Amino acid sequence: MPLKAKIANKIVADDNGYTMGEIIDINEIDEHTEKEGKKEVTYASQFEFLIAVEGTKKQTLLRFWTGQNINSEKFENEGDDTTDYNRLTRFLLNMGVLDAKKLSELDKAKLEESELDLEALRGQKIQFKMNKSIKRKGLSVIDIKSIKPLPAK
Repeated sequence: MPLKAKIANKIVADDNGYTMGEIIDINEIDEHTEKEGKKEVTYASQFEFLIAVEGTKKQTLLRFWTGQNINSEKFENEGDDTTDYNRLTRFLLNMGVLDAKKLSELDKAKLEESELDLEALRGQKIQFKMNKSIKRKGLSVIDIKSIKPLPAK
């Protein structure tokens, strides 16, 4: 039998570079330690968002991770001189779950946890752009700054 190369299942994007997807699951990941080579790396608690997107051959899953803390403080981005909120805060602002007023109110309230229900984001259709991964060649990752909710049809 002849050996035949397969064709890659590429993520579909529109003419403006946006990919459409749906948040199908959100997982809470506790702080944990993993062995990477000879050293141990400790990862802070995170949220893992699973996004179903169309590929050129079949549907595929993308993931992105954020911390679990909302923070009104902006941080300097690695690699450039811009500042932005942490990944979770930026994502929630883009999704319209948070706004600047609510963010400052959360700071003043001195609460341990917010009343924001991330579960409500399950099933939400979104659009976003992809960036080339800095760490792994040939891999693209979701640009969290570009995520926008799509209106329900």
